[in-house]
Amino acid sequence: FSFKALFMRKFNRHFFAGFDYQLRNEFNFQYFDDKELATGGVTGAAGGIGSAFGLVATFDSRDNVINAYEGQFFEFSSYFYNAAFGSSFNFMNVNLLYNTYHEVRPGWVLATNSRMNLNYGQVPFLSMARAGGEEMLRGYAANRFRDHHFIGSQAELRVSVYKRFGVVGFAGFRSPADIQLDRLKYSIGGGVRYALNKSERLNIRLDYGWGRGTSSFYFSVTEAF
Repeated sequence: FSFKALFMRKFNRHFFAGFDYQLRNEFNFQYFDDKELATGGVTGAAGGIGSAFGLVATFDSRDNVINAYEGQFFEFSSYFYNAAFGSSFNFMNVNLLYNTYHEVRPGWVLATNSRMNLNYGQVPFLSMARAGGEEMLRGYAANRFRDHHFIGSQAELRVSVYKRFGVVGFAGFRSPADIQLDRLKYSIGGGVRYALNKSERLNIRLDYGWGRGTSSFYFSVTEAF
Protein backbone atom coordinates (compact mmCIF):
# COMPACT_ATOMS: atom_id res chain seq x y z
CA PHE A 1 0.00 0.00 0.00
CA SER A 2 1.02 3.65 -0.28
CA PHE A 3 0.10 6.92 1.41
CA LYS A 4 0.99 10.50 0.49
CA ALA A 5 0.35 13.81 2.29
CA LEU A 6 1.33 17.02 0.47
CA PHE A 7 1.15 20.52 2.01
CA MET A 8 1.84 23.39 -0.42
CA ARG A 9 1.71 27.17 0.06
CA LYS A 10 1.15 29.71 -2.70
CA PHE A 11 3.76 32.49 -2.57
CA ASN A 12 2.72 34.32 -5.73
CA ARG A 13 0.79 33.69 -8.94
CA HIS A 14 3.20 31.06 -10.24
CA PHE A 15 5.32 29.83 -7.32
CA PHE A 16 4.33 27.17 -4.76
CA ALA A 17 6.41 25.38 -2.12
CA GLY A 18 5.83 23.02 0.77
CA PHE A 19 6.39 19.68 2.42
CA ASP A 20 5.49 16.12 1.49
CA TYR A 21 5.33 12.85 3.38
CA GLN A 22 5.36 9.49 1.62
CA LEU A 23 4.75 6.03 3.05
CA ARG A 24 4.95 2.84 1.03
CA ASN A 25 4.89 -0.82 2.09
CA GLU A 26 6.05 -3.41 -0.47
CA PHE A 27 5.64 -7.11 0.29
CA ASN A 28 4.66 -10.56 -0.96
CA PHE A 29 6.87 -10.56 -4.06
CA GLN A 30 7.19 -13.58 -6.36
CA TYR A 31 10.15 -14.15 -8.69
CA PHE A 32 11.36 -16.60 -11.29
CA ASP A 33 13.77 -18.97 -9.52
CA ASP A 34 16.62 -18.52 -11.98
CA LYS A 35 16.67 -14.70 -11.98
CA GLU A 36 18.88 -12.29 -10.00
CA LEU A 37 16.11 -10.86 -7.81
CA ALA A 38 15.28 -14.33 -6.48
CA THR A 39 18.76 -14.63 -4.92
CA GLY A 40 17.93 -11.90 -2.39
CA GLY A 41 21.16 -10.04 -3.10
CA VAL A 42 19.39 -6.97 -4.51
CA THR A 43 18.43 -4.24 -2.02
CA GLY A 44 14.68 -4.25 -1.50
CA ALA A 45 14.09 -7.54 -3.35
CA ALA A 46 12.24 -8.92 -0.33
CA GLY A 47 10.15 -5.76 0.06
CA GLY A 48 10.14 -3.30 2.93
CA ILE A 49 8.79 0.02 4.14
CA GLY A 50 9.68 3.32 2.53
CA SER A 51 8.97 6.32 4.76
CA ALA A 52 10.21 9.77 3.80
CA PHE A 53 9.79 13.49 4.37
CA GLY A 54 10.39 15.75 1.41
CA LEU A 55 10.59 19.32 0.14
CA VAL A 56 8.66 20.34 -2.98
CA ALA A 57 8.72 23.57 -5.00
CA THR A 58 6.97 24.38 -8.29
CA PHE A 59 6.80 27.23 -10.79
CA ASP A 60 3.83 27.06 -13.14
CA SER A 61 3.04 29.63 -15.84
CA ARG A 62 1.10 27.30 -18.16
CA ASP A 63 -2.07 28.67 -19.76
CA ASN A 64 -3.79 25.30 -19.23
CA VAL A 65 -2.67 22.55 -16.82
CA ILE A 66 -4.26 19.77 -18.92
CA ASN A 67 -2.90 20.71 -22.34
CA ALA A 68 -0.79 23.87 -22.42
CA TYR A 69 -0.16 25.97 -25.53
CA GLU A 70 2.13 28.49 -23.81
CA GLY A 71 4.13 28.67 -20.60
CA GLN A 72 6.53 26.70 -18.43
CA PHE A 73 6.35 24.20 -15.60
CA PHE A 74 9.25 23.54 -13.25
CA GLU A 75 9.25 21.24 -10.23
CA PHE A 76 11.96 20.37 -7.71
CA SER A 77 11.52 17.72 -5.04
CA SER A 78 13.83 15.95 -2.62
CA TYR A 79 12.92 13.07 -0.28
CA PHE A 80 14.83 11.70 2.69
CA TYR A 81 14.17 8.05 3.61
CA ASN A 82 15.48 7.17 7.05
CA ALA A 83 15.04 4.56 9.78
CA ALA A 84 14.12 7.42 12.14
CA PHE A 85 10.90 7.80 10.12
CA GLY A 86 10.20 4.05 10.12
CA SER A 87 11.84 3.36 6.76
CA SER A 88 13.55 0.04 6.02
CA PHE A 89 16.06 1.86 3.81
CA ASN A 90 18.25 4.95 4.16
CA PHE A 91 18.61 6.97 0.97
CA MET A 92 17.99 10.36 -0.62
CA ASN A 93 15.98 11.03 -3.77
CA VAL A 94 16.27 14.25 -5.84
CA ASN A 95 13.99 15.11 -8.78
CA LEU A 96 13.87 17.90 -11.36
CA LEU A 97 11.15 18.37 -13.98
CA TYR A 98 11.05 21.15 -16.58
CA ASN A 99 8.41 21.51 -19.32
CA THR A 100 8.05 24.26 -21.92
CA TYR A 101 5.19 25.01 -24.32
CA HIS A 102 5.16 27.37 -27.30
CA GLU A 103 2.54 27.84 -30.01
CA VAL A 104 4.84 28.30 -33.00
CA ARG A 105 1.85 28.99 -35.27
CA PRO A 106 -1.93 28.74 -34.77
CA GLY A 107 -2.75 25.10 -33.96
CA TRP A 108 0.92 24.04 -33.80
CA VAL A 109 2.42 23.60 -30.32
CA LEU A 110 6.03 22.62 -29.63
CA ALA A 111 6.34 21.04 -26.17
CA THR A 112 9.52 19.91 -24.42
CA ASN A 113 9.95 17.77 -21.32
CA SER A 114 13.16 17.19 -19.33
CA ARG A 115 13.50 15.03 -16.22
CA MET A 116 16.21 14.13 -13.75
CA ASN A 117 15.89 11.49 -11.02
CA LEU A 118 18.91 10.95 -8.76
CA ASN A 119 19.16 8.45 -5.88
CA TYR A 120 21.93 8.17 -3.31
CA GLY A 121 22.45 5.59 -0.58
CA GLN A 122 20.66 2.30 0.16
CA VAL A 123 18.21 2.53 -2.75
CA PRO A 124 15.67 -0.36 -2.93
CA PHE A 125 15.02 -1.89 -6.32
CA LEU A 126 11.49 -0.54 -6.76
CA SER A 127 12.57 3.01 -5.87
CA MET A 128 15.26 3.18 -8.56
CA ALA A 129 14.80 5.53 -11.51
CA ARG A 130 12.82 4.00 -14.37
CA ALA A 131 13.05 4.54 -18.12
CA GLY A 132 10.02 3.95 -20.31
CA GLY A 133 6.25 4.07 -20.08
CA GLU A 134 3.51 6.30 -21.43
CA GLU A 135 5.08 9.61 -20.34
CA MET A 136 8.84 9.47 -21.02
CA LEU A 137 10.63 7.28 -23.57
CA ARG A 138 7.47 5.89 -25.13
CA GLY A 139 8.43 2.64 -26.83
CA TYR A 140 9.98 0.97 -23.79
CA ALA A 141 8.08 -1.03 -21.15
CA ALA A 142 7.68 1.03 -17.96
CA ASN A 143 9.60 -1.38 -15.71
CA ARG A 144 12.16 -2.79 -18.11
CA PHE A 145 15.10 -0.52 -17.23
CA ARG A 146 16.09 0.70 -13.75
CA ASP A 147 19.16 2.55 -12.50
CA HIS A 148 20.23 4.76 -9.62
CA HIS A 149 20.00 7.84 -11.83
CA PHE A 150 17.94 9.01 -14.79
CA ILE A 151 18.43 12.01 -17.07
CA GLY A 152 16.18 12.30 -20.10
CA SER A 153 14.55 14.79 -22.44
CA GLN A 154 11.94 14.74 -25.19
CA ALA A 155 10.19 17.09 -27.60
CA GLU A 156 6.74 16.79 -29.13
CA LEU A 157 5.06 18.72 -31.95
CA ARG A 158 1.28 18.82 -31.56
CA VAL A 159 -0.73 19.81 -34.63
CA SER A 160 -4.46 20.45 -34.91
CA VAL A 161 -5.63 18.86 -38.18
CA TYR A 162 -9.43 18.91 -38.56
CA LYS A 163 -12.10 19.93 -36.06
CA ARG A 164 -11.52 17.65 -33.02
CA PHE A 165 -8.66 15.67 -34.57
CA GLY A 166 -4.93 16.27 -34.27
CA VAL A 167 -1.61 14.51 -34.75
CA VAL A 168 1.72 14.56 -32.89
CA GLY A 169 5.30 13.54 -33.50
CA PHE A 170 7.79 13.02 -30.68
CA ALA A 171 11.40 12.10 -30.03
CA GLY A 172 13.38 11.66 -26.81
CA PHE A 173 16.44 10.14 -25.20
CA ARG A 174 17.67 8.88 -21.86
CA SER A 175 21.31 8.90 -20.82
CA PRO A 176 22.75 6.09 -18.66
CA ALA A 177 24.71 7.04 -15.58
CA ASP A 178 28.05 6.44 -17.28
CA ILE A 179 27.02 8.15 -20.58
CA GLN A 180 27.98 5.51 -23.15
CA LEU A 181 26.52 5.91 -26.64
CA ASP A 182 25.91 2.19 -27.06
CA ARG A 183 23.71 2.28 -23.93
CA LEU A 184 21.85 5.49 -24.82
CA LYS A 185 18.10 4.88 -24.96
CA TYR A 186 16.19 6.80 -27.64
CA SER A 187 12.53 6.99 -28.57
CA ILE A 188 10.68 8.27 -31.63
CA GLY A 189 7.05 8.00 -32.59
CA GLY A 190 3.76 9.64 -33.36
CA GLY A 191 0.11 9.60 -32.50
CA VAL A 192 -3.42 10.80 -33.02
CA ARG A 193 -5.50 13.08 -30.79
CA TYR A 194 -9.26 13.45 -30.43
CA ALA A 195 -10.66 16.30 -28.35
CA LEU A 196 -13.19 15.04 -25.82
CA ASN A 197 -13.67 18.57 -24.50
CA LYS A 198 -12.34 21.35 -26.76
CA SER A 199 -12.86 24.17 -24.25
CA GLU A 200 -10.83 22.30 -21.59
CA ARG A 201 -8.38 20.88 -24.20
CA LEU A 202 -8.97 17.37 -22.90
CA ASN A 203 -7.79 14.80 -25.47
CA ILE A 204 -7.88 11.08 -26.02
CA ARG A 205 -4.33 10.04 -26.83
CA LEU A 206 -3.24 7.23 -29.16
CA ASP A 207 0.56 6.94 -29.47
CA TYR A 208 3.01 4.47 -30.91
CA GLY A 209 6.69 4.68 -29.95
CA TRP A 210 9.83 2.95 -31.17
CA GLY A 211 12.98 2.47 -29.10
CA ARG A 212 16.20 0.52 -29.39
CA GLY A 213 14.92 -2.94 -30.38
CA THR A 214 11.45 -2.41 -28.91
CA SER A 215 8.14 -0.63 -29.53
CA SER A 216 4.85 -0.03 -27.71
CA PHE A 217 1.32 1.30 -28.23
CA TYR A 218 -0.32 3.69 -25.75
CA PHE A 219 -3.95 4.70 -25.18
CA SER A 220 -4.90 7.22 -22.50
CA VAL A 221 -6.62 10.50 -21.69
CA THR A 222 -4.50 13.73 -21.43
CA GLU A 223 -1.11 14.40 -22.93
CA ALA A 224 2.13 12.68 -21.97
CA PHE A 225 3.35 15.91 -20.34
